[in-house]
Amino acid sequence: MLKLGIVVAVSDYTHQKKLPACTRDGAAMAEVLRLSGRFDDILQIDQETKSTRVKQRLASFIDSYNDSSIEEVIFYFTGHGEFTNNQFYYLFTDYEQRRLRQTALENSELDDIIRTVNPSLFVKIVDACHSGMTYIKGPEELRACVKSTNVGFNKLYFMF
Repeated sequence: MLKLGIVVAVSDYTHQKKLPACTRDGAAMAEVLRLSGRFDDILQIDQETKSTRVKQRLASFIDSYNDSSIEEVIFYFTGHGEFTNNQFYYLFTDYEQRRLRQTALENSELDDIIRTVNPSLFVKIVDACHSGMTYIKGPEELRACVKSTNVGFNKLYFMF
């Protein structure tokens, strides 16, 4: 069974404050995954971080493993995040609030992509604005979010 790592680090933003440390954080996380020797493949995205390109690369990476047995997927994101309408969004370089669904990745959209390979374990590590704030303040929101996203996964862990 294969183990996959996905690292997305977005430092440059067109309409948001730039986050120069995110590229370094992403590189450090990718190196930790590599040095662990546990992962069969690691997708590292820290360049060309506009929404269409990131979504395309992410989907292509996962699609290449559709016929494989996946034990584990670790997803790490560092950059800006947004929590709107009980949904967390991973924001990309070209993020615009008025085009939220086009310029960001909805947490449930990420889940749908990863579900296609049916990993035994899915771990999400999110270092972003608003990634845990609402969950920590409201236990009911946390339960609802975890319950809805957990559907279709054997084991799912969030680290915000």
